[in-house]
Order: sequence, then C-alpha cells, then structure tokens
Amino acid sequence: MPPQGNIVQRTLKGEKKPKPEFHAWVEDRFIYYTPTSTANEVREWEGVRWDGQKNAWRVPKLTRLAKKIIESDEKAKVSADVLALSMKGWECSDSECEKCIEAAQKHPMFSSLYAFQQLAVLSMIARPHHGLMLALSPGLGKTPTSIVGAELWSEMHGESGKILVVSPLPLIYNWQRELQKWSSRYFEVEMQHKGDPTDDTESRWTVTNYDTIMERVQDQTTKRWSASGNLKPSYDLEWDVVIFDESVLLKNRKAKRTRVARTLGRVAKKVVHLSGAPIVKDNSDIWSQFTILEPDYFTSFWDFANEFCVVVRTAWSNGQIEGSRRGKSVRDEFSDIMFVRNQEQVLPDLPDYIYQDVELPLTRKQQKAHDDMLDTWLHELEVNRDKRVEATAVIAMLVRLQQITSNLYNLRTTGHEWPDESSKSDFMEHLLGETGSVGWPVLIWTHQRPAAKALYDRLQKHAAGKSKFKTESHLYGKRIELVYGGMGTKGDEILEAYKAGEVDVLILGIQVGKYGHTLVNTKTVVYYEKTWDSDAFTQSLHRVRRNGLKHKPVLISLRCRNTIDDFVEMNLAGKLPSIADLTGADLAKLLRALGEDHLDDDNA
Repeated sequence: MPPQGNIVQRTLKGEKKPKPEFHAWVEDRFIYYTPTSTANEVREWEGVRWDGQKNAWRVPKLTRLAKKIIESDEKAKVSADVLALSMKGWECSDSECEKCIEAAQKHPMFSSLYAFQQLAVLSMIARPHHGLMLALSPGLGKTPTSIVGAELWSEMHGESGKILVVSPLPLIYNWQRELQKWSSRYFEVEMQHKGDPTDDTESRWTVTNYDTIMERVQDQTTKRWSASGNLKPSYDLEWDVVIFDESVLLKNRKAKRTRVARTLGRVAKKVVHLSGAPIVKDNSDIWSQFTILEPDYFTSFWDFANEFCVVVRTAWSNGQIEGSRRGKSVRDEFSDIMFVRNQEQVLPDLPDYIYQDVELPLTRKQQKAHDDMLDTWLHELEVNRDKRVEATAVIAMLVRLQQITSNLYNLRTTGHEWPDESSKSDFMEHLLGETGSVGWPVLIWTHQRPAAKALYDRLQKHAAGKSKFKTESHLYGKRIELVYGGMGTKGDEILEAYKAGEVDVLILGIQVGKYGHTLVNTKTVVYYEKTWDSDAFTQSLHRVRRNGLKHKPVLISLRCRNTIDDFVEMNLAGKLPSIADLTGADLAKLLRALGEDHLDDDNA
C-alpha cells in the first residue's frame, strides 16, 4: 500500500519515503498509480486526479487505462487486480460473473431470455461500474433484458427496491406492456406522465418520460413556464436503478435534458443506458452519455474529442469536429461500460431486405419551385461568398427544398394555398392502386406531415372506390391508416391494429414510429422520403427486420435525382460508418438501404 500523508508531512517528521508494494493498485472504483518516471504524462489522461493522501494518481478503473499504465511504465509493479483488469478480467466469462448465475436463475423470466440477453443481464449485475450501456441493435430485446437485469441488481445490491425508467413519451406504454410480460412484480408498477413518483416502496417500478423529470419554473414577466435545467425535486429519491431508454437523446452535452439526466444519474446506485445506436453523427455523441454512466471518469469533452474525433480549428471556433477518427474504436476502448451486440452476431439467419431503388422526376410545377428556390440560394451564396451565411437561413432553405421535393402541398405551412402536386404520390397511387404489385401489408415512411396527409387522402379515395379506377383499384376496400405525432392513444391503437393484420397500408411518421415497434408482418416497406436524422433512419430499418421476421420484405426507396434527396442521402451515408463501427452493424447493408450507388468497392 502507498505511504500515508504527503511528502511535506513526511519530511517534517523526518520520515523516509517508504517503498510502495505496488506502483498501481485497485481500490473501489479507481486505480491508484504512482509513476516510476517523471516523464510519464499521466496527468493528460482523461478523468485522472491527484490524491494527496495516497500520494498517487487516481485513475478511472477502465481496461484501457490499466493497459496504458502497463505499456507506458514498464518498470511499474502492478497488483493482480490491475493486471486482471488489463486483460478484461471483468468479462462475464469470469468467475465473478459465474457467481451471479445462481442468483439470476431464481428470477422467473431469466430462463425465457435468449443466451445473449442472459449474458447482458449477467453483465448488468456483475460488472462493478456505476453504469452500463446496453447497446443492442433494434429488435434484440433491450427492454425485457433490462427489466430482468434491473430487478436482479436491485435484489442483490440495492437498498430501496425502487427502479425508475425514463423513456421517450411514445414508449412509456410499450414499457407498461413489457413490464406486464417480464417483471416478477408487475403489480408494483406506476406510470407517471407529468406526475410525481411515489416516494415510498409501494411502487417498485416507476415509468416516466424525459420531460416529466425536469423542473419547471415560471417567468414572472411573461408568466410562461419553462425547464430550469434542474431535476424535479420529487424525483430526487434513492433509486436503486435508473434506466434511460434511447439514451441517444442525451447526446447533446449542453442540453437541459442531459443536465437533468446527469443529476439523476448521480442519485442512482446503478445507471443503465439502452440504445440501438448511441451515436448519430460521430464519436463525440457518446461522451455526454458516458458522463451520466461514470461522471468521475469523463471530465473533459475536448480531451475525449481530440482522441476519438478529427478536430480542426476554424475562423469561428477553436475546435470543430469533422468526424470520427479512424482507427479509434469507442466500442473496444470502453468495453468495460458497454455491452454491444448486433443482429449479424446473434441472428445470422435473419432474412434480409429485397431492395428496389426507384428514381422519379419532379413534376413540372415541382421542378419550377425547386429550381427557383435553388437558384435563389446559390445566388445568395455567390454574392456573399466572403461573408458568413446565417445557419438559420441555410436550414430554412434546406427545409423548403425538402418540402418541395416531397409534395408542394407542404408549402401550405407558409400560409398560402398550394396544390397536392407530387411525383412520389403519383407513383404510390400507380404502385398500390393501379398495379397492386406489392406484398401486403405496406408500410410507408414519411417525414413531412402535410405530404403524409395528402397521400393518405389520395389512397383513401381508392379504398372508397372514388378514384378514376373506381372498384377496379387494387386499394378498393382496403384499410388505410395514418399515424403522426400528437395522436396519443389513438396512434397506439392503429399500430396495434396494423400488427394484428387489420390494416393494409400504414403511413407512418418516421419520428413517431422509429422507436419501440415490432412490425415484422410488413411485406413491403416504402421510404417515401428520408430525413437528415441518421438515428431515425437506422432505427426505422429495424422496425421490420428484427427478431421474429420469417420472410424477405421488399424495401422500396423513392428518390428524385438531382434534388435535395441526393444531399440527404449523402449526409446519411457520411454518418453511417461511425454508427456501424460502434454497433458492429453491417455497414454495407446500411448503405444499401440508401441506394445501390452508395456502395463503393469496399462495401459492395
């Protein structure tokens, strides 16, 4: 053990500095390390703090840093704990995890889990860290895995017996259904939307959404209520386990939502992140999620970014992230606090999509509107080439171009009347109504709400026999539904009807349908339009292709060439490599879903 007191105290006492038994040893959640050489730049490692009482550096207890100590300081004598950690001694195949199997088998639902889910549960209860990111590809059962794991952890290590789930609002009722199936004590579940949790142990499970846990304050001048960035006091309880569902929502380190989650994470004894793809752009997205799991380990965003991302200086910033750094794998470097599995690993025989790319020209009116908007944008950029263009103006222009390419009807949001004019809607009428050459049921992903409503109205005319094909339309008599944001329980009822085979065509907003739904009965998937949101795109791909799929669904991707569609797809293609690297997903399949021309020779 290291000597007690600092060097000044020992000198005043006339004591000689005793020789430590080890230069690096483990205590609780940290490694304590005394370098054998002053040349060792341990102070530059992220999360490192000097401990004056132990006369040693306090280093995060992570495999990557245990390895770094051994590799950078060959003369250092390390304890058996440090050596084991450097060789991933925390892994579930080790004896410590095997001790948990007996306890895990007592849970009535543990045996119902798949082998990889059982391994994830054992990771939750055996690994000694404050937090764990459970990164299972969509469709691999993150929810039931975390339910069983949280109950076991609470029984083995907890005190209060209380477990909190914080999820996106559309998923809280999905959690209710899953708890009914997988929890050993479902009768102790409370659902809180805008409400306060029970502060005693009567309710073991509390399920709420991200907005509800945020404290609200009223501006005395405007009388408006807004989030303060603080945790709502009623949620400041002694939680055994806090589960953050879809933790990618916490990627913005400066957001109030993230600040509140960070506070809540410190209150909890164990924190679990659930995510199918915890990054949407580059490796920097995961830093704020890590700070919630282990706040004492991750203390400098820019230290992390400089190691795992390409950071450049610009005229407006001392640090701008250009993308993930090649050769640096977050998944490998932080495997202690991550459990990652993808579909290719655990479901190798899952049927793949049959891809069909459809290129469409804009209608004459769409083309004129698109050209006018594009000419104005390019002209403004050319005239002001030496000036900084306001980001809001560029974003507004991109949104308008997307609206035009989707359907001129979207421009009604400007306050003027615009016609239902869309080559994509024309194609959908032809495909579903005139030819009917698709497998039913059909799932249509949309983004712009007015366009989705216009498409719904068109297809409903076919279903009612009011189109030009009358009862000869292949849509005649079929049930067509539209689900978008804000529909509440009605939207949930329509989705359940679709899963039950009662709906033939479902037009689904991608931001609403990207999470928590199993739509494996779908025979045809159509991407009417795509968004810049890579998380929404990758999540939507897994709503159909997931565990339980028995057939090969057809995936049809609509694209208007030489329009904003090209830029949206290129933007997504630039983000997907980082996502694939972290999750282990098949990059070629992700790129192929965008279109065949996004595959290069290496990914073909």
